[in-house]
Amino acid sequence: AAVILVFLALAVQRLRGVAVPQWTARVFAPRSILSLFGLSLFILWSFYFFQVGAVFPPGSGDQKTDRKTISSFLARHHIPDRPVFTVLDHVPAYGYFQGIRDVRASNHVARPSYFMGHINQRGSHLFYTVLLLIKTPIPFLILGLAGVLLALQRLWRCDSGYHVLLLCGVAAPYLSASMAHINMGLRHVLSVYPFLALLGASAVLVAWKKGPALRALVAGLLAWQVIACLVAWPDYVAYFNE
Repeated sequence: AAVILVFLALAVQRLRGVAVPQWTARVFAPRSILSLFGLSLFILWSFYFFQVGAVFPPGSGDQKTDRKTISSFLARHHIPDRPVFTVLDHVPAYGYFQGIRDVRASNHVARPSYFMGHINQRGSHLFYTVLLLIKTPIPFLILGLAGVLLALQRLWRCDSGYHVLLLCGVAAPYLSASMAHINMGLRHVLSVYPFLALLGASAVLVAWKKGPALRALVAGLLAWQVIACLVAWPDYVAYFNE
């Protein structure tokens, strides 16, 4: 995912006419694109200890239904199913793709949840928005939002396309979790925090150069952040901001 995000940042720069390092011309060569894609898959595969297996294993229940659905689709389009299932039964990092399949199936299951005084069966699209607002320290939210606005401004002015990497790192998990019907805790969007921290750091650097007033404000926010973390220790899971 990190390799793909870097490639996306470089692509945005080139499309918007922003000056990019000369070495990026090699990155966009067809051979380089295939190499980056292959490297991404290899890194993913290594996390699963280089296992090879079936994404839709023969069996009962959902697995059997999935294989029947694929067989029916192939039959309608006059495609032989044996070579297709041969490939699907020998997929590297098959556990990753099984996880995607299981999450997709779970997303369609009615699951009662309580949110803001209401019980519903399909979750709420506002769940993760509210959760981020109440479970994140306020100074972190302020600096992170300032960094997002600064990144959008720089991207619009073609100052730098690299900020799209950070923006995608925040938007992708947040939007995908918000559009789903599974409301099961902040852990589903934890990956947005490193990108928000980097965006917030860029906002701190810009504000620090603007004068003593903003420096004092930044120093106060950073002190507030440190104090909030110390006060919450060690019960971070139960933490709610002010």
